[in-house]
This record gives sequence, C-alpha cells and structure tokens, in this order.
Amino acid sequence: MGRRELPRKLHLGCGLVTPSGWVNVDASWNAWLAKYPRLRKFLAELGILPKRLAEVPWDPSIVVHDVRKGLPFPDNYFEAIYASHLLEHLYLVEAKYLLKECFRILQPGGY
Repeated sequence: MGRRELPRKLHLGCGLVTPSGWVNVDASWNAWLAKYPRLRKFLAELGILPKRLAEVPWDPSIVVHDVRKGLPFPDNYFEAIYASHLLEHLYLVEAKYLLKECFRILQPGGY
C-alpha cells in the first residue's frame, strides 16, 4: 500500500476552521485534545477542562504542530499557504522564521 499524498494547500493556525482539501495545522491544547476524546471527556468530568470547552467540535484530523519549530513539509510542496490571525501571536524573530519556512515549502508562483 502506497503512502497517501497530502493536499497541496496549507492552513496554519486553523483553529476550528478546517476546510477539506487542506492540511490544517494548529498547536493549541484544544487541537491536541481533539485527538484524545476520552481524555478530553475525563478532564471535563474532573473539572480540569471546562465542560463548554470539552464540547467544542475540534476536528481530529488537524495536524498538531508548533510552527515556531519549522514546518515539517518538503521544499516547494504547497501551491497555497493561508494563515489568518497567527503571526500576531509570535515574536518578531519567530514570525520571520515562519515566513522563511513558508517560502521554502511554497511552490514557485504559489499563493
């Protein structure tokens, strides 16, 4: 069985907005907890996680990754990269590094 190819569009800092046909990346605890529904429910029952947050419908297909540590994708891979309300959460040096990484993985002529 061959390895499935990733979509060619990347959405960084996706939060709850996870369009199909895109690789959706988020590093929040909520995105991480979406991969572990039993743990999320257990934390809510213990009162560690507010129940209203435990019920938010996070997409478990989100790629959980800290964009400050580079982007784990090959050079010139994506035809489009989208990041809304992300850069303002980074220090200037981190934002510059992320933008360099975006240019590295963006195809020539990409958006």
